[in-house]
Amino acid sequence: MDPQGSPDFVISGSDTRTDFDGNSLMTINGDYLKYDRVQVAPFDAAFDLTFPVAALTDTDGVCYKVDADSDLNFAEESCTDFIVSVTSSAEQRLGRLIVENAYGSEYLPLKGIKVSAEYYDGTAFTHNSSDTCTLYDSAVDIDWAAVTSIYSGIGSGDLEASGSGTLSAGSGSFTIHKTSDITLGPGTTGYVDYNFQTQDWLKYDWQGTGDSDPRPRASFGIYNRSKRLIYTREVY
Repeated sequence: MDPQGSPDFVISGSDTRTDFDGNSLMTINGDYLKYDRVQVAPFDAAFDLTFPVAALTDTDGVCYKVDADSDLNFAEESCTDFIVSVTSSAEQRLGRLIVENAYGSEYLPLKGIKVSAEYYDGTAFTHNSSDTCTLYDSAVDIDWAAVTSIYSGIGSGDLEASGSGTLSAGSGSFTIHKTSDITLGPGTTGYVDYNFQTQDWLKYDWQGTGDSDPRPRASFGIYNRSKRLIYTREVY
């Protein structure tokens, strides 16, 4: 988000009266504020909306003038730009969604896969524990039919996900498991790279090609043990 960028507004409405009494009315409808997504530190979303004199002057030189009550009234001289200050206590952050890679036995579901929100603090991305509103639904957010990066014996129709909710202190979790009609066993291990679809404001330029969804990996057939372990066996 760029705090120096120009906010975009939609301004509409007009006053069609002919019997002016020194006052007129202008309405701003469908207004919204948009910042460009660039990597900057969090900032306050306060700004000034300026209406220049030229935009508030009619064809015979009569324009609006701010009076002592800060209202707009007709005048023929001493006109100035009309400035509306929009204040906000809402801090704006550049955010992204993180979905962890997962791995485990080919016989068991991959449980407790962490999904979390991060924001750029001015130096690096850090966990956003203030996020208590982002919704996710792994059964919908993952489109297995669109998966193309598959290795070994797992097909795009072999997996499904469950787990949904709202991030709590910036975190949530879900499970990836085999579909009910699939039984994976020895020799049918492998991994799948999938897209976890998220809102536009939580996408990130992961590959240097533009903002996109997180693309984690789910691997079946990798034993999750200490990296310091060199060799182990069962004795019967």
